[in-house]
Amino acid sequence: MLPSIPASSFRRCNLDVDHPSSGFLPFWVETFKPSAVWSGQDDRAVQFGPVDSWQYFLVLVPQAGPRLQVRVPSTGGVAFVPSSDVGPSGPPPPNGSCMPGGRTD
Repeated sequence: MLPSIPASSFRRCNLDVDHPSSGFLPFWVETFKPSAVWSGQDDRAVQFGPVDSWQYFLVLVPQAGPRLQVRVPSTGGVAFVPSSDVGPSGPPPPNGSCMPGGRTD
């Protein structure tokens, strides 16, 4: 018999979203190739780090340049991801995992 793993040990997505009065509705995207998250929209931005394929991001505002302003569900932080590296997606799996395919490892 396998030991049980407490649910608290799994990384959960932070899905809290402010709904702006602009009428824009946040939507989900996923990276379809390895990419990176950035601190801003332009060439002065600092790269926060790499991201793997099939990572979820919640787009927070209308696109205003080559990168989308997103919430990173695994951390709850806000970053920018190149729009050319993502495609439309549904929300992360119902188990709360932000890992590709709903993995919990």
